[in-house]
Amino acid sequence: MPKIIKDAEKQILQSATELFGQHGYHSADMKMISNKTGIAVGTIYNYFPTKKKLFISVLEKSWNDTFRKLEDIYLQTDDPAAILQQTIEVLYSDMEQRTGLGKIFFPSAYEELLKDPDIININTTIVSTLADIFSLIRKNNDVNINNRLAETLIVSIYVLLTAHPHKKEDNISFLYKMASSFMETKK
Repeated sequence: MPKIIKDAEKQILQSATELFGQHGYHSADMKMISNKTGIAVGTIYNYFPTKKKLFISVLEKSWNDTFRKLEDIYLQTDDPAAILQQTIEVLYSDMEQRTGLGKIFFPSAYEELLKDPDIININTTIVSTLADIFSLIRKNNDVNINNRLAETLIVSIYVLLTAHPHKKEDNISFLYKMASSFMETKK
């Protein structure tokens, strides 16, 4: 009789998130994930047919959690400055927790993955979600500008996390000042 593994998919995703975050996509492998979860490699492949599919699932789950937090922000307040501040705090904290997963935005680190339609979709969703938030709080609702602001914020967070990893409050304050200078927020 086959062994029943309770919450196997959840366990795999949790371990994969941690290992991809620590080691990056290229260095983490299915055997490492198997060892961490105690689930056989073959069983992992039953849930995720390739390492790339597992990585994409990790990214999707992680960003969907962030999107839920962002939605809560703009459902709970209508103050544009507060929405911007809280959005930056959530993005920063969540990206900080993702560690190595944030490199997905940089072609030199993940060139072949960035061509994958699922990764393109994730990146597009991230940018469009932030651009939608910006359209709620900016006077100027130019979609192109909102998209560029979203891209700039994401990349800036990653750069500050890398360059100044132990200066969270300073980094968030800087990001807020930078973003708010472009916002021309609605009153």
